[in-house]
Parts: sequence; structure tokens; C-alpha cells
Amino acid sequence: MSWVSLLLTAWSSRAPSLLLVVMVSRDVGLRVGLEGVQTSMCSRWGSPIEESSQGQDGDIVIGGLFPLHYRTPDLDIDFVKPPHYNPCTGLQIEPLMSMYAMEFALEEINSNPSLLPGVRLSYRILDSCGRHPWALLGALSLVGGDSSTCNSMAVLPSSHVRLNQPRERTEGQSVPVIIDGDASRSAMILSRTLAPFFIPMISYLASCPCLSDRRQYPNFFRTIPSDIYQAKAMARLAIRFNWSWIGAVFADHEYGRLASQVFQEEIRESGVCVEFSEFLRRETIKEDAIRVATTIQHSTARVILIFCWYTDVEELFLQLAKIN
Repeated sequence: MSWVSLLLTAWSSRAPSLLLVVMVSRDVGLRVGLEGVQTSMCSRWGSPIEESSQGQDGDIVIGGLFPLHYRTPDLDIDFVKPPHYNPCTGLQIEPLMSMYAMEFALEEINSNPSLLPGVRLSYRILDSCGRHPWALLGALSLVGGDSSTCNSMAVLPSSHVRLNQPRERTEGQSVPVIIDGDASRSAMILSRTLAPFFIPMISYLASCPCLSDRRQYPNFFRTIPSDIYQAKAMARLAIRFNWSWIGAVFADHEYGRLASQVFQEEIRESGVCVEFSEFLRRETIKEDAIRVATTIQHSTARVILIFCWYTDVEELFLQLAKIN
């Protein structure tokens, strides 16, 4: 008899007892682990993030991250001391309107007794400043409750909470879901960070097709179509109006690079030729805008297609205006 047969025979005779031991040990380990988690405390480094808007008391608090500002300060990171984050500047009207729309929607739900009877919604909204470090800091502040010390169990979902039971509001209450209005790159970072805590996030701007992968981003949802449709529509416009000699400007990240790839595939063998493809990067937007404006100035293309965030396009238009 081989050792495999002996192992299977031994397992078949002892399987019930071994299974019981495994189940008991798991149960004991789980209880001990939970007790250890409940007694462990964590503390936050640095100062708390500034609130942009906060609603009244509610049974469920919805978190919000909006890029209300976009001119981020330069950081002096020497890896000797923690970086100093200066306040962001340059208020954006569109994200501000989106923030007010979120507040209005929640107020409308609360005022309608037929939508969520016995449940009152509230909100905590933070400024992501259009940058990944700010967005990640804001998301962790929303999920962790943004208090100086916290119980580790506070970030885990609870299945026995009574929604209609009145409760006192605690300062910096943690949120069970986050509405994010930033770009796709930020959505990728936040989704992967929040997935282990089972915190879903909903975006109305993150349009990268990669975010449709449920294996990589199981907690991500959105109300905006994928970029594939936008790039295909732009290509069909060029073909429909016979724009045979064009230039293209793309954002230098997932959104722009994927749009460039899809656009090139759609116009293949259609008679549409691309004279140049330029890229704009947020971190070096002024230098890139000057370079792209010079390229456009010396170009013979009569149509320029742009796949960029509107604040980057504003800088490009300013540089084009300077050279007439």
C-alpha cells in the first residue's frame, strides 16, 4: 500500500474528529482574535483633515470626496521628516456644484417618508484636492472616523445595527460608503485600499475601463460610462466629417493613454491620419502646455482632438492665446 493510500485511509477513519478539532480551534481562535481586536487601539498621525461640509445627525452617514481645489502646493519631501501639506488653492465650480447636488439629494431623500422610512441619512464631505495623497488621506479619515484614537473594530461593518434606533452622534463618525468624484487613478488607489474593509465606493467621474474588472475592484461602482465609448465616438466624428488630417492631445495617465489606443484602433484604414499626438501631465502642466501649444502652432492640422481634464485644457488654451 502506498503512502497516499495510507494517508487517505487514516483521514477517512479520523475525518469527523479532525474536522471537529479544526472547527473548534477556528472558533476559539476567532473569539480570541476578536477579543484582541476589540481591545487594540490605534492612533492617527498628524492633524485631522479639514471638513468641507457636514450634515446633521443621521442613522447612516454617507462619505463624499470631491476635488474642490486643483492647484496643489509643491511638497518638500526629503524623507527625514513628515511632509508638510499646505492648503490647496484654486476653487473649482463644477465639483462644488456636485457637492451641493449630493447634499440636496440626501435632503430630498430624508424629506420623503416613502423612500427610507425610519432612516435618516447624513453626510461628511472632504476635499480631495484632485491629488492622490489628499484623496487617500480623506478616505481613511472618513472610514476611520477621523478621531485621535479609535477602536479597530469601528471600521468593520456591523450586521446587528438597528437603523431605526436613535443614537447619539459621535464626532468624526465613520462612514459605510464613499462617493468619490475624482479621476480613475485615484479611484484605483481608493478601491484597493478600502476593499479589505468591505467599504464600497461610487464614482461619477472615474471612467477607465479597467475599473470594470470585478476581480481587481470588487467594491467599485460608477454612474458614468467607460472611456471606450467616448474614444469610439470621437473617432466616428472624425470619420463622419472627413477630418483626414488631425492632431491629438491626451492626458498623460490611464484615461488619456487608453483613449489614444482606442482612438487609433477605430480610425485604422478609415482615411483619418494623425499628424501628432501630445500628452499633458498634471504635475508639469505649465511646461507641457507650452510645449503642446508650440506643436499646434507649427502644425498644419486644422482639427485638434483633446482627451484631457478641463483644468488642464484651460492651461493649454491660455498658452495658445499667448502665441495668438
